[in-house]
Amino acid sequence: MISLLSDLRTYVTNKGNSAEDIMKKKFFNEIIVLLETDQLTVSSLTLKLARLTDKQLQALFWLGRKKDRSPGSQAAKWIGKLYEHLGVSEDDFSIANMVAKGISEEDQRKLAGSLYRQWQNHPVSNLERQHIEHEFKALLGMDYPKLSLAQGVLKCYEEDEELTDLQSKLLRLWNYAPGYLSSFLHELCSGFVLQGSAKSKRFTQTMVELVQDKPELEDSVIHAHPQLAAALIEEYPEKFFTLPLAMQRQVQAHLDEPILKKIKRAIDGVSLFRDREPEQKIALFALLQDPALRIHVLSEHAENHRLYSELETTICKNLEGSKETLIAFHQADPAVKAIKTYLSEKPNAYKSNFFRNLMTDINRNGLTVQILNKHMQSVNKDALFAKWSGKHNSRAANLMLNLYKLANMTSRDEDIAFIRQNLLNSQEDELNKGIDSVYPDEGEIFFDRRKENYFETRIKPSLSQKVTQILQHPEQAMNSLVGHQIGKVIHAYQSMAQFSQRKVAKQQQKAEAVYQNYLMTKALEVAQQTEVGKLIFDPQGHVILAVSLNDADYAEIYQLITGEEGTKDNLIRLLGSEVTPVTWCNIDIAQVPSLKNKFKARIDNSHQMDNLLDSFFASSRRSSVIALQEELMMHVSLSLRALEKTAKIALLTEEKRDELMQAINTMALEQFATVLRASATGVTIDYAELNKKLDEARVELAEKSRELLVDKIMAGRNQQSIAELSALLIEKLDKHSFTSTTATGWDYFRTDVDNENSILISATNETAHDKHYGDDKLAIRVITRCHYDPTNQTVREHDNPTIEARVPSMAIKSGSHKKAVEDIRGKLGYAHQLLTAKNTTYGGPVIYNLLTSLHTKAYDNSFFESANKQRASAARILKGSHLYNLAQLNKGKVKALIYVQNIPVNQHTKELNYNSLDGATCEAALMTDLALLATLTYHAAVFSPTMGESITSAYQFAHASYLSFLPQAGDGHHYFKDSQPGKDTMNFLLEQKKGWKNAVPIVPAADLHALAAQTLFKMMAHDEHQRKQFGMLAQALSVFIEPASLAGCKSANEREQAVAGRVGLLRSIDSISPTRLPADKKAVIEALTDYVSGNATLATVQEKLDIAYNKYNLQGAVAAVSMEDQGASSKVQATKNKNNPGVIREVNTNYAESGYLDCLSQKYSELMQAHNKKTNLPETFKQLLTAKAMPQVRLGYALSR
Repeated sequence: MISLLSDLRTYVTNKGNSAEDIMKKKFFNEIIVLLETDQLTVSSLTLKLARLTDKQLQALFWLGRKKDRSPGSQAAKWIGKLYEHLGVSEDDFSIANMVAKGISEEDQRKLAGSLYRQWQNHPVSNLERQHIEHEFKALLGMDYPKLSLAQGVLKCYEEDEELTDLQSKLLRLWNYAPGYLSSFLHELCSGFVLQGSAKSKRFTQTMVELVQDKPELEDSVIHAHPQLAAALIEEYPEKFFTLPLAMQRQVQAHLDEPILKKIKRAIDGVSLFRDREPEQKIALFALLQDPALRIHVLSEHAENHRLYSELETTICKNLEGSKETLIAFHQADPAVKAIKTYLSEKPNAYKSNFFRNLMTDINRNGLTVQILNKHMQSVNKDALFAKWSGKHNSRAANLMLNLYKLANMTSRDEDIAFIRQNLLNSQEDELNKGIDSVYPDEGEIFFDRRKENYFETRIKPSLSQKVTQILQHPEQAMNSLVGHQIGKVIHAYQSMAQFSQRKVAKQQQKAEAVYQNYLMTKALEVAQQTEVGKLIFDPQGHVILAVSLNDADYAEIYQLITGEEGTKDNLIRLLGSEVTPVTWCNIDIAQVPSLKNKFKARIDNSHQMDNLLDSFFASSRRSSVIALQEELMMHVSLSLRALEKTAKIALLTEEKRDELMQAINTMALEQFATVLRASATGVTIDYAELNKKLDEARVELAEKSRELLVDKIMAGRNQQSIAELSALLIEKLDKHSFTSTTATGWDYFRTDVDNENSILISATNETAHDKHYGDDKLAIRVITRCHYDPTNQTVREHDNPTIEARVPSMAIKSGSHKKAVEDIRGKLGYAHQLLTAKNTTYGGPVIYNLLTSLHTKAYDNSFFESANKQRASAARILKGSHLYNLAQLNKGKVKALIYVQNIPVNQHTKELNYNSLDGATCEAALMTDLALLATLTYHAAVFSPTMGESITSAYQFAHASYLSFLPQAGDGHHYFKDSQPGKDTMNFLLEQKKGWKNAVPIVPAADLHALAAQTLFKMMAHDEHQRKQFGMLAQALSVFIEPASLAGCKSANEREQAVAGRVGLLRSIDSISPTRLPADKKAVIEALTDYVSGNATLATVQEKLDIAYNKYNLQGAVAAVSMEDQGASSKVQATKNKNNPGVIREVNTNYAESGYLDCLSQKYSELMQAHNKKTNLPETFKQLLTAKAMPQVRLGYALSR
């Protein structure tokens, strides 16, 4: 603008004193004043031009050398520049006409609507938003040039609690641009939410009152923001199902139970469900939600066949009630096809832009005469139909003729002649009157009859068949616009079915919380009753014990959940997962004074360390301290199980095992006391130094623990028994004995006072380093998180529950590719089943967050990578997922797919890129974007309506393209990216991202879940998720908000711990009031907020998240996954890159964490890992056994003499 203003001043300064120049100077000096005060608008410029007399126009546009007014004059060019500066499309004004005749009423109308039309064509464009809002500010009297319109309104009402005159402002805006109101209200509501509950409530009430007074504003308000939607649903519960599914989910969180019951009653009043018995409703809900069941009941003799027939009939009747809509979309399909054909021949920019905008409108609203007329009213026909041989010969004119024929459902000569004549007329537009004007005696009645006849003969006969096809194969809804409309009706009934099942989902969530609460209570009871010398304490300030449950316990838990009697089997069905009879419980005792005091006494019975230990408990950093006792116990437990499996007998009784663990605990706590004192200055603890010393202690303590294990096994045995057992173990023990064994085979439960969470991790007897073919031969562990209230010592469900699982790489690298990918298909099915059993009402996609690094094929086969072959694993998993998704497609389960989001996290990798020469890397980039779009669509309601729609439509396009590719993937050898639908999807997403990069700034959400979704979207739009520096961040944010997810790399022990640990941290931030958060956790929210709003870099987000993770959850619950699987913690280390801690520079792949993690000390942890070559557990135990057996052999020899 500065350049424009300077150039205009220069132009005015250079004018002389002729009558014409005086006119020019007067006119443009007034324009300069308006520009200087940022008050020049389209309406003000147009009004100034409209008020000019013909004589003044002559002077303004005078061109001396022509001695007449001219569109070539500098003044005329400046008018064009000014309109361009204000954002007016060149399609909406003609300088030549303006110069010749001035601005007509038609010109004024086109100019007045130009910015709105531009915004409608590009609703997420920040530039178009700025242009239209500049106009609106003048309309509403907002004088805040540097603020958005919503920010200006918020500024206006900072001191006005009553929001005086706000309704009238909104009505003015709606009258000018009705479609814009919803996006504006989204930003406005978000702003009021940040200002506090009182202002937010007043604003919400103002909106409800506005809708009550002006019902025509209902759609704009209800779709604007979840809070506004909730307020209107309270008044009009029946409107709930007019909302998109993502908005429905968000709104439910704002609604009280009485309103939810009203919504349920509204469902009961729908014809499909009215007056039905509960059993019939349940059967209908099942039919609506399960495509496979719908296929099954097609048989006339199948159970519920009659109900299915009624469902089809009801859907058809519903559709028949919207005949005009169906006709519009029926005609839209050939219309869109014709436009695409026209565009493929690459007409000029003006024509391309017109027809692309028209096609978008037709796709959205169908083909009608009204829509065609709307677009024709703002067009320059001379430009649109330009052809050297005459307008009538132009392809554009012939295309429009055919579109009008389709819209009018006609092929009559009279109609075609009418259309042709008026279509080409540059001035008069009789088309607005419609073809009915040709038949004055029949008028609208004639057209209504035509539509009725068209529907009865062309659409209705095949409607029932199309409904059947889409019920059986939902993906076919995307094959036509009519199919899409059928799908929308089915979807509406499905959303009712899903809402009706919300109690089932709530009960499952409650069941999990009650079960975890019972474990915690039971564990504390047992701990309180245990002698202090027999308690097992971990240095983190936790007590560790095995809790056993019996049938009476299961019956009690079931009763607590349901109020009814039940068995273990009933409880398992309710939980959606098996439970082990024994659970490893790791309970935080910071808020249990009696146990806390016993812990302190065990550390130092002289009580000289009490103040230091009190500081330790108060620090909030205990979950980042190495859990030394738990590590040692897991290590010894795995070793014992490996020895027992080899010996094929139990080697220790439960009592002896407890004695062993107590002896280890004595060693561990003595060592902890020593290093804690050495790491403290007064009561100030250096946690980085503490962990460094605990890491060093691992070596000696692990050796002593193994010795204690062998001593305990041999204690009480006679010489012959010792010799025989030793000989057997020495002969049979090998690496596989340890790598094929888990530490306990139990469920794992842990509470965390400082992070206020509890977590239950399901058991498995499979290990990451012992892979086999078979669907269930998978070391998967389902992770269920709940909120823990340490003050009241209770567990409750999270407000935003998700389903999460750790899974090692499914790819078996030996054997044929075909067998491997088919095995992956089966394993994915097994994993999908386990996840969805935890929430039986969820039917959407599962995201497989694959953390594997990507390389070239050559590197995969090199000395450095040949043992791992991560790229080959990723390639097989990607192709195996296509096989699984093809099977789901064949069952009609097109929503319940598994998308592989392969974003490497350790920075030792190629970066994702559509243009990568490596096929697996390119495929990973494409499937990752599809996975992200699925997640963002689930959370679409956290964005503005226009952005939410943009994201959702992008996902629908990509999803439909992927479904069309799947039949080609049946042999397990094809990538999506190599198919035509895949190439189209990549090109489409590249264009979408270009638009998203320049989109309207996102208003940061007030809650962390929504903020994480907004961050992921911005990362995706700018391809920052593809940068290896931010892979860890992208995967952590993804798992945090994904409704159902798998996560893992090769072993899913180390990289998965890093991701899941950050997820746990985010959970802790999300479940605690911001006022109670420590500064470093608040900094995470602030960094996300600043990044979303454009005031911080992604590197800052990475830094703040990693700093908080380092302090508060570095050795949290998920660290136990690695201990259980390999008898030791992760060996990952932090980079020593001090100049840029977020970037890993080391070649050694063990350096896989950022430099912000100064508490991460894992140098010696690998010496405890079951598969470690240095420790070599088989040899280590053979030596210990040999040493034990040798004295017995010598003693036996001496006695025989």
